Amino acid sequence: MLDIFYKQYNKKASDLVEILNEDYEETLHIIVNKKSKINTIEDLNGKTMVCGGKKSGNSVTAAYVEQNYNIEFGKTLELSIKEGLDLLEKGKIDVVFYVTRAPSSLLLKYQNLKLLEVDKEITTNKHIHTTTLSKSTYTFLHNDIKTYAIKSLIIGKKDSNDIDKLKSMAKNTDLQSNYFYMISLNSETLIAYNRKYGNKAIVRLDFVNNNLEQLVKKDNVYKLVKVH
Repeated sequence: MLDIFYKQYNKKASDLVEILNEDYEETLHIIVNKKSKINTIEDLNGKTMVCGGKKSGNSVTAAYVEQNYNIEFGKTLELSIKEGLDLLEKGKIDVVFYVTRAPSSLLLKYQNLKLLEVDKEITTNKHIHTTTLSKSTYTFLHNDIKTYAIKSLIIGKKDSNDIDKLKSMAKNTDLQSNYFYMISLNSETLIAYNRKYGNKAIVRLDFVNNNLEQLVKKDNVYKLVKVH
């Protein structure tokens, strides 16, 4: 997200922040009702989704999936993951996007679920890659499934006077207890976009920027078709 908003200064996030520590991987769970006729990600087009809120971290990954599979959710409800799963079991919504360490203690409480498998690489974000969830992870899984994984990161401001202290803290931080010590750069533009549109809009803006950059050397007709 920082890359998008610092382009106006001809800088990248790596010029301004650095990763202090990397720890365990979290995996994307694309969850639908076991009785649902939804069997592929493409089937989610126009469907009602819960991801913990439009400003949640889950919403960023959900937006990358939308872009990668050329789909668009019909509605995103501002509900917690727990509320979403309860509605999903009752057949009141279509899908829950949940990025968490596997196995998730929350998901272990449910039985009437199934997970959708991914079949495409996400190449527009270097932090997202494919992984495999073993069928032994959850009782409702009948076979291994491929999904996306995201590493949890601790990020600090580059060249900070306290960077050595922060690195020491990061190494000693128990990320397994879901505690994150994060220092981020303030950006009025980022805050404004987040407040009005949520994280999904930021991902879409990044998608547009990346595509426009690829069109720079193309002829005008090609540019017009792609932009349209």
